[in-house]
Amino acid sequence: MSGYICVNGTILDQDKMAEYAGKAGKVIADHGGAIVNRSPAEVLVGQSPHKMLVVIEFPDRQAARGFFDSAEYQALVPIREQALDAIFVLGGD
Repeated sequence: MSGYICVNGTILDQDKMAEYAGKAGKVIADHGGAIVNRSPAEVLVGQSPHKMLVVIEFPDRQAARGFFDSAEYQALVPIREQALDAIFVLGGD
């Protein structure tokens, strides 16, 4: 079954976001993942300050975790922190 990383976020810096997204996209693909949704977010229950939702699908949960924990992705964290205030959630089997 597929694994998913759902990102609920707010862009802080458009230029840094473009840099981060370009580099992260390659690492996602290298781990068998694909972005299946990138859209405005609407909170149906509860509260969140974030207005963007990204859903990344991987072959399984282990591949999703492998992407997130990879040295290649972790090297992008400083750029991500400048680009995006976000919550990352892992799901799937």
